[in-house]
Amino acid sequence: MAVAFPDRPRSTAPRAWPLDRRRVVLRRLADGTVVAIGHLGPGDGPRIRAGFERLSPTSRYRRFFTPIPRLSEPMLARLTAIDGWRHVAIGAETVPAFGGHPIEAGVARFHRLDGRADAAEVAVTVVDELQRRGLGRILLEEIASAARERGIRSLVANVLPENEPMLRLIRRIDPDAVAHLEDGLYVYEISLVRGVRLWTPRRAA
Repeated sequence: MAVAFPDRPRSTAPRAWPLDRRRVVLRRLADGTVVAIGHLGPGDGPRIRAGFERLSPTSRYRRFFTPIPRLSEPMLARLTAIDGWRHVAIGAETVPAFGGHPIEAGVARFHRLDGRADAAEVAVTVVDELQRRGLGRILLEEIASAARERGIRSLVANVLPENEPMLRLIRRIDPDAVAHLEDGLYVYEISLVRGVRLWTPRRAA
């Protein structure tokens, strides 16, 4: 099933936006793994740190554009400065089938751009063992939906030229997205107005 975003954002007025921590969606990945998707908040530092620890050096470099051996406290503070309006983050964790322990699977987030109230920078990260199973697409769908609800009309993605998985995902969801090269990164602008189509994997039963 394909999801097409509507032509108009629902709201463009700044306001306090409560974090809906109760809304959790279950999704099934291509290999049958079930993940729980929900909003993250300022108190989710342990989850974010646990997910970071599962990233390979290559995945960390693709996300932060520099080698990062560990997540510093100042960086963790920035990643958890989530207010539900300017900075929104959505996390995924696995749902074990037989009473095992869940693992942090991925995060998608956006930050509104200074000077552009209707645009935000977006980032999506998936832990290595769950890559290439459709989770990145699911997370991008969820963060795009949250962005539109908050009046965002376009998402800006900074991508390393060698990050082929992310480049393919952007081209798949918005073939008309325009990119330019800036400081060694491809900068894509993904429109949420002209009807981006994101393929939705099955919801878990």
